Amino acid sequence: MIKKRKKAIHRNEVGRRYGRLVIIARAPDSTKIKSNKSYPRWLCKCDCDSMTVVYQGNLRREYTKSCGCLMLEVNRKKQTTHGESHKTKEYLAWKLMTQRCCDKNQKGYMRYGGRGIRICKRWRGSYLNFLADVGRAPSPRHSIGRIDNDGDYEPGNVRWETATQQANNRRSNHFIMINGAKHTIAEWSRITGINHGTIMTRIRRGYNPSDAVLIIPGELREKHKTDAA
Repeated sequence: MIKKRKKAIHRNEVGRRYGRLVIIARAPDSTKIKSNKSYPRWLCKCDCDSMTVVYQGNLRREYTKSCGCLMLEVNRKKQTTHGESHKTKEYLAWKLMTQRCCDKNQKGYMRYGGRGIRICKRWRGSYLNFLADVGRAPSPRHSIGRIDNDGDYEPGNVRWETATQQANNRRSNHFIMINGAKHTIAEWSRITGINHGTIMTRIRRGYNPSDAVLIIPGELREKHKTDAA
């Protein structure tokens, strides 16, 4: 004998408030075809005067508290007081700069704040001041870098840099000065066309910077033969 499914009895919710929603009337149930199970829904009026239909379970469990306006307000509050999203390139650069220099729990702190790199007072508590002094990033590929890697984050020592500029400005880079021109080995390699590894080997062998960077391999051997004679 097949038992008939008893129809669920739902209490009258009209006039009841859930968050910003006040129930106005019963709405048609939502029924799943496979299980033939129905889910009660209610027509609600939001405090912002919008009307919406909400599942009874979502109301009672407080999953739904508004027509959607509450979420919009929460998202607006996530924006900074300067009217920009926290996801802008400039704001993220300022935030990460602050964390690296001031938050001892940050992974990169020891390479920045831990070795004495500071943020100037004008920028420390003001993103707007930072933005006014540094400006917008020229492109999505640019990132914040310091001209003097041992200097602080302050006006005159911070600029937007390309990946190449940042790589050339690492503390681990080997700079070579020739006739007043100072470049890294990688830069000299691009300028002269001589392999980076060749220049490095010459430097390790004690060649003077000019010979190591400017003379092509064959000419360098002939020069040393002449000098030895």
